[in-house]
Amino acid sequence: MVGAYSICAWLQSALDGLGVETRVQTAIDMQKVAEPYIRRRAVRHLERGRVVIFGAGTGNPFFTTDTAAALRAAEIDAHVFLKATKVAAQLVPLLHS
Repeated sequence: MVGAYSICAWLQSALDGLGVETRVQTAIDMQKVAEPYIRRRAVRHLERGRVVIFGAGTGNPFFTTDTAAALRAAEIDAHVFLKATKVAAQLVPLLHS
Protein backbone atom coordinates (compact mmCIF):
# COMPACT_ATOMS: atom_id res chain seq x y z
CA MET A 1 0.00 0.00 0.00
CA VAL A 2 2.87 2.38 0.66
CA GLY A 3 4.09 1.72 -2.88
CA ALA A 4 0.68 2.72 -4.21
CA TYR A 5 0.89 5.90 -2.16
CA SER A 6 4.31 6.77 -3.61
CA ILE A 7 2.75 6.87 -7.08
CA CYS A 8 0.12 9.28 -5.74
CA ALA A 9 2.82 11.51 -4.27
CA TRP A 10 4.66 11.56 -7.60
CA LEU A 11 1.46 12.41 -9.51
CA GLN A 12 0.54 15.11 -7.01
CA SER A 13 4.00 16.65 -7.31
CA ALA A 14 3.82 16.62 -11.10
CA LEU A 15 0.38 18.24 -11.15
CA ASP A 16 1.38 20.80 -8.52
CA GLY A 17 4.34 21.70 -10.73
CA LEU A 18 1.86 22.50 -13.49
CA GLY A 19 -0.16 24.71 -11.15
CA VAL A 20 -3.00 22.21 -10.65
CA GLU A 21 -4.38 22.17 -7.12
CA THR A 22 -4.55 18.58 -5.86
CA ARG A 23 -5.45 16.53 -2.82
CA VAL A 24 -4.48 12.93 -2.04
CA GLN A 25 -6.89 10.79 -0.06
CA THR A 26 -6.18 7.30 1.26
CA ALA A 27 -8.21 4.65 3.06
CA ILE A 28 -5.38 3.89 5.46
CA ASP A 29 -4.08 6.34 8.05
CA MET A 30 -1.32 8.50 6.55
CA GLN A 31 -2.21 11.85 8.11
CA LYS A 32 1.23 13.40 7.63
CA VAL A 33 1.15 12.93 3.85
CA ALA A 34 -2.50 12.47 2.81
CA GLU A 35 -6.06 13.09 3.92
CA PRO A 36 -8.24 10.19 5.01
CA TYR A 37 -10.77 9.16 2.37
CA ILE A 38 -14.08 10.82 3.17
CA ARG A 39 -16.54 10.84 0.29
CA ARG A 40 -18.12 14.20 1.13
CA ARG A 41 -14.70 15.83 1.45
CA ALA A 42 -13.61 14.41 -1.91
CA VAL A 43 -16.74 15.77 -3.59
CA ARG A 44 -16.18 19.17 -1.95
CA HIS A 45 -12.60 19.29 -3.29
CA LEU A 46 -13.89 18.50 -6.78
CA GLU A 47 -16.56 21.19 -6.52
CA ARG A 48 -13.80 23.67 -5.69
CA GLY A 49 -11.90 22.71 -8.84
CA ARG A 50 -9.24 20.53 -7.24
CA VAL A 51 -8.02 17.20 -8.57
CA VAL A 52 -8.49 14.40 -6.05
CA ILE A 53 -6.06 11.48 -6.21
CA PHE A 54 -7.20 8.31 -4.43
CA GLY A 55 -4.43 6.00 -3.30
CA ALA A 56 -3.35 3.05 -1.20
CA GLY A 57 -6.36 0.84 -1.90
CA THR A 58 -9.52 0.39 0.14
CA GLY A 59 -7.85 -0.51 3.40
CA ASN A 60 -9.36 -4.00 3.15
CA PRO A 61 -7.46 -7.19 2.31
CA PHE A 62 -8.14 -9.11 -0.92
CA PHE A 63 -9.10 -6.00 -2.94
CA THR A 64 -6.73 -4.65 -5.56
CA THR A 65 -5.90 -0.98 -5.95
CA ASP A 66 -7.70 -1.19 -9.31
CA THR A 67 -10.88 -2.24 -7.51
CA ALA A 68 -10.42 0.63 -5.07
CA ALA A 69 -10.04 3.13 -7.90
CA ALA A 70 -13.23 1.93 -9.59
CA LEU A 71 -15.08 1.93 -6.26
CA ARG A 72 -14.01 5.50 -5.44
CA ALA A 73 -14.99 6.68 -8.93
CA ALA A 74 -18.45 5.17 -8.47
CA GLU A 75 -18.82 6.61 -4.97
CA ILE A 76 -18.17 10.19 -6.13
CA ASP A 77 -20.24 9.80 -9.35
CA ALA A 78 -17.15 10.47 -11.48
CA HIS A 79 -17.70 11.23 -15.15
CA VAL A 80 -14.19 10.05 -16.03
CA PHE A 81 -12.09 7.26 -14.54
CA LEU A 82 -8.43 7.19 -15.60
CA LYS A 83 -6.13 4.30 -14.84
CA ALA A 84 -2.64 3.59 -16.08
CA THR A 85 -0.66 0.43 -15.52
CA LYS A 86 2.01 -1.77 -17.01
CA VAL A 87 0.39 -4.99 -15.81
CA ALA A 88 -0.89 -6.02 -19.25
CA ALA A 89 2.50 -5.31 -20.82
CA GLN A 90 4.20 -7.44 -18.17
CA LEU A 91 1.81 -10.34 -18.80
CA VAL A 92 2.30 -10.46 -22.57
CA PRO A 93 5.70 -12.24 -22.45
CA LEU A 94 4.30 -14.77 -19.97
CA LEU A 95 1.42 -15.63 -22.29
CA HIS A 96 3.77 -16.36 -25.19
CA SER A 97 6.26 -18.53 -23.31
